[in-house]
Amino acid sequence: MASTASVVDSLSTASCGDHEHRHHDHGIDSTARILSAKYLERNSGKKDLTLRLRKVVEVLRDDDTVEPDSVEFPGLAALCQQLVQHVDHRDKLVRLYTISACMELFTVYAPDAPWSKEETLEIFRQTIRQLANLAHTTSPSNPHYADYARILDLLAQVKIGVILVEMTKEEECKGEALPVLADLFRTLLQSVRTEHPPEIAEMIQTTICGCFEEFHDGIMLPIPLIDELLVCIGQGPRVLVVNPQKAAAQLEAAAKQHKKHLPQHHVEQTNPSYIVASAIIRTSVDRLSTPIAALLNGLLNNDSRWVSESAISTQPVKQIAKPQIQDQNSQADVYNIIYELHRVAPTILTTVVGTLTNFLSVPEVDQRKLVVQLLGKLFVKSPTKFATQFRPCYRQWLERAQDKDVSIRLIMVQHLLLLILPGGSTDVVGEGLDQISLEAQSMLKACLEDPTSEVRLSTIHGICDTAYRHPTAVSLDTWIAVGFKVTTKQKQERKDALTGLVQTYFHHYMAKRLKEVQAGGDDVPLEIVEQTLESAENFDDAVENERARFEWIPSRVFECASWQDDGELQSRVWQAMDDMLLGSELSTSAKKLTSTARAVGLALLVDSLEENAFSWLGSLLRERSRLQQKMSEYMDARAKIREVLVGSTEYLTENANALDLLEAVASFTEFATSNDGERNPVLERLHTAKDRHIFRILSTIVTPTHSVKARVRAFDELPKRVKSLGEATVRFVKSLVRKCAMGDFLNQEIVHDCILLAQEFGADGGWKHCRKFIRCIELAADYFPDICSDAQCFQNLSELFSECRTSKDRGIDDVLTSLTSILAKAAPRRKVEENHADSTLREDLLRFCRVGTPAQARHAVKTLTSMSSSEAPGNMTMLETLLGSLASPSILSLGTGNERIVTALAALSEFSEASPETMSSDRGQKAVKFALESVLLGRGHPFSDKENKNQDDEENQVTKTSRRGGTNTPKGTRATKRKHLSPGANTDLLEDTSLSLTCRKLCSSIEFLTTYTRSTIFASFKLHPPTSSDINLRPSDDIVEKIFDTLCNILRDGGMPPSSIDHQDCSLRQDRSALRLCAAINLLRLCDARLSLDQRFLTATRWHTLGGVFLDDERVVRERVIEELGFMLTGHAKYGKHANAGQAMIPRFNFLAFVTLCTDSDNSRANGNAANVGKRASTIKMNALHCVQELRKKYELESEQARANGPEAERQFELQMKVRLMPEYMVPFAFHLLAFRNETPLRTNRPTAMPGADDDSYDDDESNDFRHAQDRILRKRLKWLFDPLVLSLGDTADNISFLIRMSDKISSFMPIGNHSSGHVADEKSAIRLHVACEAAREVLMSYVKKDVNLATFPGQILLPGSLFRKIPVKRSGNDQATAAEVSQDRTANATTRAPQSEENDDDEISVTRDLSPKSAVASDAKRGSRSRRSLEASHVHFSPEVVTREVHVPSDFGALSPIERKYSVGGSPDAVLDSGEKTRGTTPPSALQDISFTTTASLRSSATVTESPSSRNSKRKRSLRSRGVDSLKSENPQLSQTATQSTSMTEGDESSMSKKHKMDKSISRPETKSVPKQIKVVRRRSIPEVSSSSRVARKRTTKESEATLDFDAEEPVGSKGSRKPTRSARNKENIVQPPMRSSRRTAKI
Repeated sequence: MASTASVVDSLSTASCGDHEHRHHDHGIDSTARILSAKYLERNSGKKDLTLRLRKVVEVLRDDDTVEPDSVEFPGLAALCQQLVQHVDHRDKLVRLYTISACMELFTVYAPDAPWSKEETLEIFRQTIRQLANLAHTTSPSNPHYADYARILDLLAQVKIGVILVEMTKEEECKGEALPVLADLFRTLLQSVRTEHPPEIAEMIQTTICGCFEEFHDGIMLPIPLIDELLVCIGQGPRVLVVNPQKAAAQLEAAAKQHKKHLPQHHVEQTNPSYIVASAIIRTSVDRLSTPIAALLNGLLNNDSRWVSESAISTQPVKQIAKPQIQDQNSQADVYNIIYELHRVAPTILTTVVGTLTNFLSVPEVDQRKLVVQLLGKLFVKSPTKFATQFRPCYRQWLERAQDKDVSIRLIMVQHLLLLILPGGSTDVVGEGLDQISLEAQSMLKACLEDPTSEVRLSTIHGICDTAYRHPTAVSLDTWIAVGFKVTTKQKQERKDALTGLVQTYFHHYMAKRLKEVQAGGDDVPLEIVEQTLESAENFDDAVENERARFEWIPSRVFECASWQDDGELQSRVWQAMDDMLLGSELSTSAKKLTSTARAVGLALLVDSLEENAFSWLGSLLRERSRLQQKMSEYMDARAKIREVLVGSTEYLTENANALDLLEAVASFTEFATSNDGERNPVLERLHTAKDRHIFRILSTIVTPTHSVKARVRAFDELPKRVKSLGEATVRFVKSLVRKCAMGDFLNQEIVHDCILLAQEFGADGGWKHCRKFIRCIELAADYFPDICSDAQCFQNLSELFSECRTSKDRGIDDVLTSLTSILAKAAPRRKVEENHADSTLREDLLRFCRVGTPAQARHAVKTLTSMSSSEAPGNMTMLETLLGSLASPSILSLGTGNERIVTALAALSEFSEASPETMSSDRGQKAVKFALESVLLGRGHPFSDKENKNQDDEENQVTKTSRRGGTNTPKGTRATKRKHLSPGANTDLLEDTSLSLTCRKLCSSIEFLTTYTRSTIFASFKLHPPTSSDINLRPSDDIVEKIFDTLCNILRDGGMPPSSIDHQDCSLRQDRSALRLCAAINLLRLCDARLSLDQRFLTATRWHTLGGVFLDDERVVRERVIEELGFMLTGHAKYGKHANAGQAMIPRFNFLAFVTLCTDSDNSRANGNAANVGKRASTIKMNALHCVQELRKKYELESEQARANGPEAERQFELQMKVRLMPEYMVPFAFHLLAFRNETPLRTNRPTAMPGADDDSYDDDESNDFRHAQDRILRKRLKWLFDPLVLSLGDTADNISFLIRMSDKISSFMPIGNHSSGHVADEKSAIRLHVACEAAREVLMSYVKKDVNLATFPGQILLPGSLFRKIPVKRSGNDQATAAEVSQDRTANATTRAPQSEENDDDEISVTRDLSPKSAVASDAKRGSRSRRSLEASHVHFSPEVVTREVHVPSDFGALSPIERKYSVGGSPDAVLDSGEKTRGTTPPSALQDISFTTTASLRSSATVTESPSSRNSKRKRSLRSRGVDSLKSENPQLSQTATQSTSMTEGDESSMSKKHKMDKSISRPETKSVPKQIKVVRRRSIPEVSSSSRVARKRTTKESEATLDFDAEEPVGSKGSRKPTRSARNKENIVQPPMRSSRRTAKI
């Protein structure tokens, strides 16, 4: 007090100047004279009054002897009254000194006031006005600062404000005193500034606290006073003030006359009012807590009494916890006040939090949102004080994460993320997540599944950001939940989750692991690398937690590559792989690692990948390899353009070719190409760019061996150079560079370091770590062999191979296998120079061909053949030497336990693939004969001479083993030493040690024979014209027939070997499964459409046998066979591009129909006991869809070409090509498969009348549930059949009507069976066919969504005559012929004709029809005149028209060889379809090759079926019709095979019969009937199928005449079933046809 008074004294003295001087020696008389009213009344003016007032203040301040009502100061009372007159003076100094004097007099008269209440209130009002000047008087150097400080000091020390408090307690003046007191509080609180000395804030705090102390217990604090405190609290600790630097900057900018970036207008600073008010509340919390809580609760509950008295708003005036502009008249709202009070005095909010919680469920969204936000901030800032103390409120608040309002859920996500953040408060630190945080984590997981995408995205972003800053803040469950978001259907969520995961992975895992390696540089010691690799394998808790949190992230990244339809995600996956997982060398990246560190990181990453992720990584690298190849081809095409004259024909051709290649390049990117048949303008602009430097830069990244700098340069320069070509071109170029250039994940430098590290670990014997680097090298060699073919890399690999081979460690066979695989892939790309290293390598590899594993032998042979083919002189000598080593008699022997035979056959298989020409030598043919006769058929076995003798005894000893059953093999035999197992899913059959040696020998023999057959046929294609060597190059038909027969017999017998000698060794489950698998896969490979072997050797019996393996009861067998079928349908793997055979070919319809048998079911018995294969079933359906789409493309190309070639070409297209190119014609094949499947139901679950489908058709024990299961699986199979056909045309599919009519017509036919295979065309097969057709109609109707789906099909429908024949309409009278009667009749005819000579074909049924030139010309003219018109006016189109293009070889799928013109047996080359209307353009387009339908068997409506005139045969046939089929099979089982029939069915309007046919009908016998209109039946004699042992001795003509599956198999030369073609055909073809027999006449079927 004294110090403050002295300061004020000195300042007051200085302000008086020279006018007044202090006089310490004044007497009492002088002081009394000054402290009187007369002293002020004598003033001469305003200035004099000011001086006198100042003198009065000095005297009152300095003289401590002044007492009220004393004798010494008689004029003091008069002075008080005189001062009141000057309180509102016009002069500010007069008012200031007047108030200063009054404050001094308050001190003299304390505790009473010398004025009346009105005068006192007026004095206080003026005092408040004067104190308001403190807001701008912030420093002692400011004028009158001492006066204001003195007034404030008196208020604090003397507690003058208590006078006002007492007045508020009096009723008569309460109404006037309370506003004055509240105004005083407001002025004091709002006037304080940060620039004030600390004493100012202390005095204000003391003054207000002194006033609150006068409100004793029992007296309610006035609400206006509380308001003033809470308003300051509500402003928050930070306020916005005017930036003082902005004015200076504006003046500077105006002086220099230039635009300058000015500072922001407001800046944040500490709010001193908040500090003072919070200090007051903390000091008086006991007194203030109850009134404040009551006020807040009243305002929240909208109590009218509290709302009317308080100035605090119940609506928010600013965002919670956001600073506002500092203003003395600012307002506050209840929500900001509550939030700020938790910082000051959280105990006040004890009852307020409960009140707030009640508003969490109010219907008003705005209020609910405010409460959610406020409680969230309270729980986040003080989780222990609020979330723990108010646990029920906290849990109710957590439920708002599922609020129906999106904005509230977004607010909840923000606060939940803050709750789990360790640095969010002092209550939760480090890794100790308490229960509050765990509950928040669970709600965040729920938010990841929010129905609104905005909420899910906000949650993903928040969790990833939190994990990036604090990896342990996010729980493992929540982090893994984010990982699953990369599989969601929302594109943005997938992309953002992927980005956050990868960034966190590198920042907190990979960079941490590679820290020591990175610090060591490129020459880091091997010990550090070893420690890094081993640290990832430690099993302590910290490492395990880290691995569980991060190691799965790369797998999720590469699995995202499966979203092929999301271009942005694909681009992000490429970016993550190249620039984020292992850092990046781009100029914009800060994640830079050394090449050695990246090599170690690659080893760690690849080692952590899951199997599925590793396959997708391979698909990405494969795509990059193909893109680089296409880019290289485009660059070469551009170079050719510059070599020709501009504007010439060659120039236009080369330019179009280059643009086609550029379009192929664009197909690898997410760049959207044009679909209107026009060139994409972006590609046009890029192709015609004048800046040649663009293409020079592109040419530097088209090879995988380019440097890292080349990629950086392409990213930096190319976007700038193509900027003038448009934004779309810039995006395309960026995408192109992103996918084409080798990133920092796998490039030449990294692979080279991997080789060096593997070599160092191998030299030190660290094979465990060496394996990790070899796996990375193998990954690079699989897709970029040029990297490993580098001279230095290849030499290092050779040295590593030599070290590994000479190592004494016996557990490194896998390392040797991988190294031989790498060398085999790199050798063809290498330019070999003869040196000592190559000679040593040859010797090592040659040794591995004989003593290594089968896989090592394959790789060694491939490497040796590649090295030999690259040497010009003596390469054949080297190959012959290699063949001699592989096929030496010492190796090709069948000694007991000779495992080397498996290796030798595997090596021979690879050798025949690499050098098929060498296999034509004697040594090669001996190897083929050995594999077929000795190994596979067992004829060279030492015990083969006893085979027939002991066959019965062995069959009695070796119990037949079911595929899943056990065996009763006697004890002591070899089979008892092994157990029944399931074959390995990913194990090579030749490497599977669970298989017997005999089984592996048989599998290796099958693979060798299949590879030999394929490679030699392919090699013969390149010999044009064929030379003498071509005759010996192709395998003989006898060998191919034996191979087909043997493989089908293995499948038919359930996997039993062909030779009974091997039955005992292959009696276990895994052996038989392996043989079935090997036989099925190799049989499919022999049926490659380019080989054309299936048309000659795959009979209907064998086709059905092959189809049975698609329902195998072993999952591995079925899965891998379905996978092989997928390769066939899509043209991949063995069915892909071949050096000699060209591009892949689409398979024939009979193989496409196998998709029907690839479904899964929950009832295995109803699905033919087939094992479920899971995703593989869905994959094969997608493969079928891809195949159908390619078929339609081919159909469009062929149809446009036919239209361009004229009416005759259109007619030929209608007659022959359409049925070969329409994918809808796979339906008959599928129905034929279903008709002979036992699981196809004999009746539906609906009461439908079917011929022969009575209750006696079923077994008594067949349950209703099983019939329902059969019905479900039948419909599922039909869905698998029809989905690719319908869905390939989109929503406007108009082929449904065509498919429905085809199904209906098939139901009126009977399937042709084969007795030798058990597929008898009996009553049950016909019923099953009828049931399948009926179910097909229901399935097809489910596709109907629009009217266009039922568009009428106006043309013909054809069926394969080798699979179906027409059921006669009537037999006698009005009786309907049943399918069983027809089957018996046909079997009786076959049996009756059996004893006759093969040359006698009088019993054959032929077709007679009108082929007169007149009718043919008329028909052709009519057809040609409306061909184009019907095409253009057709209302049924199954696919859009395409631009006419003269294309024979589609570049996108493969070179489909032209379909040869073939005719069915008995047909005529000039036979045409008789159609009521042209159908080209009205049927679904397709693209099938080398399959032809019987287009020559259609008849006009007048056609009749003729039969042999022999009355003896006719009587015999009529008598045999009453005999049963079973008796026929027992009488002559070899001749029980029915004759192959060729049936075609057409629909159209009836045409008039020719006169010749009418005459024949009139003179025919009574039983002769006409065949239904547009139906033709052509029957020819076929030789029954016999056993393999007898077939070897039969003549060539016997095998040629065997019934095949083809629609139009060529008739063997000299066959007696040939028909005489028309004269025009003979002249056209220039061939000589055998004479037609004349002994024919009309008859009835």
